[in-house]
Amino acid sequence: MPKSKTSVSTRQLTLTSQSLGSLAAEAHDDDCSSNSSDTCTEVDADYENLMSRIRQQNEEIRQLQSENKQLAEELDQERSLGSKQLQELEAASKLAERQIQELSAELVRSREAGKRAQHGYETRAIRMHEETLRDPFEERRRLDIRLQQLELDADRMNSDLRSSAEERTKQREVIRQAEADRDAAQKLYEASESDRAELKQRIGELSRRTRQQETQLSAAAQDWLKKNRQLGVMREDVRWKKIESRVTHKLDMGSTATYELPKAAYLPKRLAQSLKEDGGGGGGGSGSQKRSDSPQRSPPKSSSGARKEGRKSTAA
Repeated sequence: MPKSKTSVSTRQLTLTSQSLGSLAAEAHDDDCSSNSSDTCTEVDADYENLMSRIRQQNEEIRQLQSENKQLAEELDQERSLGSKQLQELEAASKLAERQIQELSAELVRSREAGKRAQHGYETRAIRMHEETLRDPFEERRRLDIRLQQLELDADRMNSDLRSSAEERTKQREVIRQAEADRDAAQKLYEASESDRAELKQRIGELSRRTRQQETQLSAAAQDWLKKNRQLGVMREDVRWKKIESRVTHKLDMGSTATYELPKAAYLPKRLAQSLKEDGGGGGGGSGSQKRSDSPQRSPPKSSSGARKEGRKSTAA
């Protein structure tokens, strides 16, 4: 470890300074014993200078020892702080992964619910088409335009869902990359403590990216729920407008018969196209004419429509 290496080098410096002092004393004694008094005086001056420098070096060595001790304490504190930050980062990564799994499960449930609703809309669309053929042409054309707009909104919603799924896939890839970066940072931290400043910067960046990803996931989920609610409100509004227009038309005609009200306002594209084709030649009819005077248009060739047409002809 760096601490033990520094301690060994400090002890070596202490021993070196002590050996230099002993060697200087021995040299001074030898020179004084072998030379004259003048030469001995010069040797004394050199000896004093040498001893002064040795004392100065000893003082510097003590200062280095104290600084070394302080640096070792700071290094231990930074090591413990880095370990805590790594633990917090691992906890945040696990939390983000759980949120991704929950959002994926919610997306699967939403798709299944959408498929069931689509099947129900298609089964009710034929009855709605038969009722729509009896309405005035202008009202029917307006509702067709509105239904086409709803289909476009539904397609846009599906596109947004696909984009959201792709975005979550990218975010999971970013999280995996962040985990790989975290592992690399851990190895770098264990390999060299001299790079701790860069490691702390990386840990902060990973924490910031994790928080951004959590915010993006939450915003995407809220946006999806908001669009889903808006689409439901729009469909409900069109459904009630069709009901109001149909009831008003029946009251204007003076009919006392009961009619089955539709429970959804949705037509597939193929039925909307058939409405346009039927409406192209029947624009001359009036809303105030009796039902017997206005030409009846045949419903689509389906099993339920054929049975209803047979019952009408038998009753007539």
